[in-house]
Amino acid sequence: MLKSKLMKSVMVGVVAALMVSVVNAQPVKVTGASVDYTSRYVWRGQNLFGSHGAWQPSVDMALFGDSGLGLNVWGSFPMGSGSEDATELDYTLSWGTTVGEGATQVDLGANFIYYDFPKANSTWDVWEVGVSADMPNLLPWDICLSYYTGYGDFVDDDVDNDKMQYHSISISKDVAIDDTYSLSFSAGTGYNNDMFYAGSDWTHADFGVSLSGLEVSGASVSPFIVYQSAIEDSYEDYLYGGVSVGLEF
Repeated sequence: MLKSKLMKSVMVGVVAALMVSVVNAQPVKVTGASVDYTSRYVWRGQNLFGSHGAWQPSVDMALFGDSGLGLNVWGSFPMGSGSEDATELDYTLSWGTTVGEGATQVDLGANFIYYDFPKANSTWDVWEVGVSADMPNLLPWDICLSYYTGYGDFVDDDVDNDKMQYHSISISKDVAIDDTYSLSFSAGTGYNNDMFYAGSDWTHADFGVSLSGLEVSGASVSPFIVYQSAIEDSYEDYLYGGVSVGLEF
């Protein structure tokens, strides 16, 4: 428990220091903010709030100009009683760069995520390090191929669980409707290895579509819908949707 409190204090301290530097015009820039509504909070195949929806605010910051470093602070809050303990705050430090060009272009990323569950007394808190690779020009018809792998563990040493891993493979494609609007299609699958007691297997596949181009008072509005198909027996099929409202600075 002491280790959990120490790591959380460090992460909150880092976020607070960066926010102070924003106010004092240090080399940190808020690049975007958004609020999403989703009719179900389904994360890596797991339905975390039951039948309740969620609202999910997020803030993005770029660190040190064009360094490729970034910070995201994201929250997920249930819109109903019974799931309060799963209220979540995530702090993600990330770095990205692009190598190659043409068909060999790869957009590389690395991240450290602290999953904070403030109403569960830190017993659910998890850290994760991950790497990602997006290949936007490898496949025909402008289909982007993406891969992510993450490795983590519970922060609290008293929690008995093996180290956790997650792998995902997905494809996506944007289709223009006209000069203003476009549809983004995606499909992917995930492999859980003890991620929050999820077992070890290919667990689910999901298929999504979102609309971009809508704008209200300078904010982008993107409705979306997702269908999840269960692969592993303990997972379920879901159809859910929502809307994302975002601002870029």
